Amino acid sequence: MIDQNFIIYWQQNIGKTYMYGSSINYLTKNHVIFENNLFPSGSCIHSWTSLGNYQTYRSASQLPMLEKGYKYNIKIDATTIPQNTLYIQFKFYDRYENLIEVVTIKDKQGSFVYPSDAHYYELSLINGGLQEIIFHNLVITNDEFIIKNRFFEYDGLFVSNILNEKSESQRLQILFAEPVIGNTAIIPKHIIEQFSDVVLVTSSKLYAHFYMSNEYEKKILGMIEKLQKNYEISSIHFIGYGPISSTAAVYYSNKIACGEAYITSDCGQLSLSRDMLYTDGYQKFEQEKLSSSNTSVHIYSHVPPLEPSLELVKTLLNPSSRLQEYLNLVNN
Repeated sequence: MIDQNFIIYWQQNIGKTYMYGSSINYLTKNHVIFENNLFPSGSCIHSWTSLGNYQTYRSASQLPMLEKGYKYNIKIDATTIPQNTLYIQFKFYDRYENLIEVVTIKDKQGSFVYPSDAHYYELSLINGGLQEIIFHNLVITNDEFIIKNRFFEYDGLFVSNILNEKSESQRLQILFAEPVIGNTAIIPKHIIEQFSDVVLVTSSKLYAHFYMSNEYEKKILGMIEKLQKNYEISSIHFIGYGPISSTAAVYYSNKIACGEAYITSDCGQLSLSRDMLYTDGYQKFEQEKLSSSNTSVHIYSHVPPLEPSLELVKTLLNPSSRLQEYLNLVNN
């Protein structure tokens, strides 16, 4: 769990919100607008707890369980009016519910160490004189997440160095991680180790911005251009293993002369939701589903329909095991 990246949303009926005089608009899971001109500085706007208690909070744990003694980073994606009027606060409690430590972060990002004697913790948004907040998410990560996966970050887009390099290879593999709600998706180590000359692309944004927002497209194409200048590359495999990652693979393979897409049969098969309509990159995702491809597209895995009972949880499933079929195909 140490090398994971957790994404926390402000959702209705999850956590505690300061309601007196407040106007709250839950546009999407990733876009909440809170307004209140009346409440005093230092008050808690919204809080989450890692202590699962259905009777009190009507939900299971609202925060990830953290490892004792480890350092974590926290980053908030939000805009306030006036600027710089929002604080992040952690309160750590022992098993007897005694408060043992408080950490307050007055910038949009900072770090903390999870106390060795902590049993649970609370995370709060604290008013520093704001009138309005447009909130997207909070991300809690450990340095190991960056170090182990050799990532560079660009506003929630994570791009690795070339992993498992082979000097004689002229084929580059670019692997898009299928987004997972509540986490930044990571391919299991035992699968990544079977790839050679691979770049892993993932994101902490909702739906990974379909990897097609204007900013993400600029960063991804810029990364590819740089690699083509520095390495002798004759072909690039763009790989996906789910509806979003496979569509991204086709999209980028169409933009690169030596690109080929390796995808699963559920490419583009997402049920429309309100969240998608407000997510950057969605329009390009829809257009890509309808466009005819000019590139070489290989469907390496045919995905059977889910049982109806699993439809509600399909966004929580991690289908990365499908990549074994891709590896079997290209390595034989």
